[in-house]
Amino acid sequence: MNNLEVVQQKVEINGCSPSKSINIVQLSDLHFGKMEKIHEEIIGEINRLRPNLVFITGDIITSGKKLPLIYEFVSQIKSLNGVFSVLGNWEYWSHVGISNVKQMYEKAECMLLINQKKDVLIDGIKLSIIGVDDYIGGKPDLKCNEKHSEAASYKILLSHCPGYRNRIISEDIDLVLSGHTHGGQINIFGRSLVVPRGSDGYIAGWYGVQKPKLYVNRGIGTSLLPLRIGARPEMTVFSS
Repeated sequence: MNNLEVVQQKVEINGCSPSKSINIVQLSDLHFGKMEKIHEEIIGEINRLRPNLVFITGDIITSGKKLPLIYEFVSQIKSLNGVFSVLGNWEYWSHVGISNVKQMYEKAECMLLINQKKDVLIDGIKLSIIGVDDYIGGKPDLKCNEKHSEAASYKILLSHCPGYRNRIISEDIDLVLSGHTHGGQINIFGRSLVVPRGSDGYIAGWYGVQKPKLYVNRGIGTSLLPLRIGARPEMTVFSS
């Protein structure tokens, strides 16, 4: 596997200024088999950065036997304002039991959002973090965004599959963070050989000029083949 790439991205969050910057780390598609050097590198980098928020956008494990790795990995991550996660298709396809996944995340002090919203106040700036169920394995529902709450400065939607963005173009969302695609995982001459169902043409990086903007993280692990070509494992750091 290629070395980890820490990708720096800028986002404009309403109310933020140089004196009130917000840092967010996104991880996706770890597909844990075992704790490896790259995972220790990720933990060290996150804890060095001391971000305000850490988001894990699905497919953390692919087998029920790997359930304890959720706690082993996530419990070591330090974030000033919380760690949040959503489900991917493999949490369903592995038949590990969603309640078991949720309990393991809770043990690691990470909030698993399944069609839920959590408001977070950071230096007087209110962010709404909305997590939907997986697009192809579960039943995503944005009704949680309709529930009354005081107006947020910025709304971030966590959705494992980027294709879900096409269903919410008219929604009041500022940014969608997704994974699922592994950046194509195997790219030959700039073309992805396999793009998974639920991608809807989104492969990696930024999409959309109008709201909601979408960012697709290339993820950390692999699926089907233990190989990455032209799609380095990615940890994304968003800074306002």
